[in-house]
Amino acid sequence: MSRSDAALMAVASGLAVWNLDAQYHGPEMSRSDAALMAVGCGLAVWNLDAQYHGTTGSPTTPRNSGFSRSCSSSGRSLHPRVDPAIITLVTGGAEWCLLGRKQEWPRGRYSTLAGFLEIGESLEQALAREVLEESGVEVQLPSVRYVASQPWPFPRSLMVGFYAAAAALHGSSSSSSSSSAGPVELLSHQGRMAMMDTGIKPAEVSAVLGDCRFLQPPVPQEGEMEDVRWFHSSLSGNTNGFAGGWYAKQYSSIVIRNSLVSNNTAAQNKAARAYGGGVYLSESNAMSISNSTLQGNFASFPGAAAFVRHSANLGISASTLTDNLANIYGSGIYCQENSTVETAAGTLLRGNRALNSGAGLTASGSAKVIAVDTIWQHNTATSGGGLFMYEFSRLSMHNNTLQQNKGHPS
Repeated sequence: MSRSDAALMAVASGLAVWNLDAQYHGPEMSRSDAALMAVGCGLAVWNLDAQYHGTTGSPTTPRNSGFSRSCSSSGRSLHPRVDPAIITLVTGGAEWCLLGRKQEWPRGRYSTLAGFLEIGESLEQALAREVLEESGVEVQLPSVRYVASQPWPFPRSLMVGFYAAAAALHGSSSSSSSSSAGPVELLSHQGRMAMMDTGIKPAEVSAVLGDCRFLQPPVPQEGEMEDVRWFHSSLSGNTNGFAGGWYAKQYSSIVIRNSLVSNNTAAQNKAARAYGGGVYLSESNAMSISNSTLQGNFASFPGAAAFVRHSANLGISASTLTDNLANIYGSGIYCQENSTVETAAGTLLRGNRALNSGAGLTASGSAKVIAVDTIWQHNTATSGGGLFMYEFSRLSMHNNTLQQNKGHPS
């Protein structure tokens, strides 16, 4: 091996090892750095794989700074190949989209479905096959529409993005979908049953969910996806006077599992102050949130992620409340008026910001907070960055971690 070849292999080996971490660090890079990373990772892996010619078996030597290689016996040139892959947002009607998650991904992360082309396939055919394999959902081929593409250097692919519409169940039509009356459980068929299990009547479920019988029930393929489900548009990017995401009152009981409640806004309106950007819970309600993420929600008054009042009970487990912003108190959770909040089993409150007190959690008016196995990290407020307790509120903590929260002592 020549000196230049040895040097290239050493660099390539280092880049190949770093390649796995690049998937997580790439979004933090500038466009120019990310482009360099894409080229470097792709060339690194290709040069490691192409040290011998596939036909002659002879060693190859790098040329053009590693952008090509030459066979030592035949003189033939080798060039990197690009492996095309598809990624698609599959929609059901006008309000539902199909997302999935792998077991090794961070909690709360769901993604559009993706996969590589096989020999003899068109991009559209690969899309339909991958969606069917990963979710069991059939796609209408005529609905497939190209959106954009980008290099995907893991190790040397081109990711091609599409929109596609799921085929309706036999005997039904997507036109049967009605506009939802409000925020919904994120799963169609199983979600409907979960809501009924909490005591909500079928008619009440239909009033909230609308008619989603036309949606195909997703079935994750073993070894591909841990979970695939239909997400509803009403739990992302809403702007309302009360509760941008989910509004619950008057003795309801709601379960939120494996869900993402993000980028909702409760803004000031003429009728009332705006509470609970993500979730508003009051009047003896009970809500359970597990394995979910509430992020990027905003409230012009308290409780950007969750606002709990009037003897309501909120239980949160194995969930993340992150990057929520409240103009007043409790950007993560605001709990008041004899309500109870329990956090447990690895719940994380991180990076929440309140312009007054208690960025992670604020409790007042004889509220009760029970925090077990909870992490409070990087929350910022003028008073009590992690927690702020006042007005006869009670706090019970066990095995908690409070780290780098910013605020005056409360």
